[in-house]
Amino acid sequence: MSRPTAVNAPRDAQPKLVVALHDLTPSNRETGVEFLRDAAGLGIDRVSLSVIPRRHGDAPFHLDREFVEWLRRCTEAGHELCLHGCFHHAGNVRGGPVSQFTGRVYTAREGEFYQLSREEAARRLAMGLESFRLAGLKPAGFVPPAWLLSKTALQSLRESGLGFVTALNHVRFLPENRVLRVPALVVSSRSAWRRVLSLGWVPLWIHCRRRLPILRVAVHPVDWQHSAARALLTDAMRELASDRTISLYGELRNET
Repeated sequence: MSRPTAVNAPRDAQPKLVVALHDLTPSNRETGVEFLRDAAGLGIDRVSLSVIPRRHGDAPFHLDREFVEWLRRCTEAGHELCLHGCFHHAGNVRGGPVSQFTGRVYTAREGEFYQLSREEAARRLAMGLESFRLAGLKPAGFVPPAWLLSKTALQSLRESGLGFVTALNHVRFLPENRVLRVPALVVSSRSAWRRVLSLGWVPLWIHCRRRLPILRVAVHPVDWQHSAARALLTDAMRELASDRTISLYGELRNET
């Protein structure tokens, strides 16, 4: 596989903001509805929505008619759909201390594609894409759970027909393997101490990256269920959206 070329968007380009909502399943649809309503109130009328086909082995999302109909209405309104893993859960983690910390502690075993072989990645991608097909929907790209992706899984993604794959600090366009540096702001709401750390982290992140031409904000449904995290992200999105064009991942392909 050819080595990717990492590029930055031109600094004189119109500043852009991509807002993404991760971890969507039928069980948290109402939170998704609430988030999109709140985001629209901030002038963010288009959001990238990452859908988990079978979270932790649940029934495939395409079997939930209300959820599918909501996703269809979202696409008609201009939002973008992404495939977000298949099960989202990683299971056993192989390797030494660094791998164990990354796979078990940092991601709480949610980095599903972190250590997958090419064959297993292809199988799970096929399962996830089949749920979208049966729902009559088409994902624009792939968002790895916890933004972790093995090299062998990336090989399978390049053959999947999906347009891009995201990471914490970049978006990789497929199949040409071109990488655009685009950092993402994310908070952690899994525990009280993580939420407290985010209170200092978010303003610092914005201060250090405010002048970059393209920024992202990634939100999880659990963030919207904690008042402190919700307020923090609302303020961040309001500030970043005030002088930026709202964009979607798929629209960044032509940035150089």
